[in-house]
Amino acid sequence: MTKVSPEVLKTLQDLQETYTTVVKSVGELRFQELLLNKEKTKLDNVLLELEERRKQIVDDIQKTFGSTGVVDMQTGEFTPTK
Repeated sequence: MTKVSPEVLKTLQDLQETYTTVVKSVGELRFQELLLNKEKTKLDNVLLELEERRKQIVDDIQKTFGSTGVVDMQTGEFTPTK
């Protein structure tokens, strides 16, 4: 039976070990990417809900005051826009 030299065998073993480590890292990164995408989707949905709530409040304010305007966030004072 013919064998490769110890140096070649060591090189092949090192390559295989590095390959295995890289493949494992890619898999872990892919899993993290999936989790991040899931979290991003949740946050996107929260943003959409917040925007809908904001629009509803703006509509309610317009109905109450009969015009568009600005609400001072410190005092609550409504100033109609011209």
